[in-house]
Amino acid sequence: MCQIRECRPGDTSVSLQTVAIMGEKSESHTLKCRVPQGSALASKLFTIYMLPIGDISHRHNAQVHLYADDTHLYITCPCPSDPTALKETLTKLEACIGEIQQWMPLNELKLNDGKTEFMALQLKNVPHLEAPNINIGLEKIGPSSNDCNLGVIIDSTLCPLM
Repeated sequence: MCQIRECRPGDTSVSLQTVAIMGEKSESHTLKCRVPQGSALASKLFTIYMLPIGDISHRHNAQVHLYADDTHLYITCPCPSDPTALKETLTKLEACIGEIQQWMPLNELKLNDGKTEFMALQLKNVPHLEAPNINIGLEKIGPSSNDCNLGVIIDSTLCPLM
């Protein structure tokens, strides 16, 4: 049986959380609520918990793909050879990521700026400009030449890499 439990004061079955890193253990902290480990509901509940990211991305005309703790945002530049259109598109992307960054700590999550990447997908035969760096938090992120999504590596010209 799977259940979500809210821990109440005086509850003798309250769960405690500790973290161990390289043999060092943190103090125990009481969990306010929990989903039992191994629960069939865990992945569904996490998906529901992350739904606001979809709302945020849609407000910025971006599409979102969530898989476990991996989030991909997709935004289209109407004319990649136009410097103004490219700048406006990247500004929308920065604003979208900025709003997600504001939402995350309010929901006990963190976006790792240093692990964040972006890639400008461009067809080889379509004229385009090189995408400049974007600002993610305090980091300046340059465009990646390829990305891995669910085990498939795609380069910036949309060619799958084997």
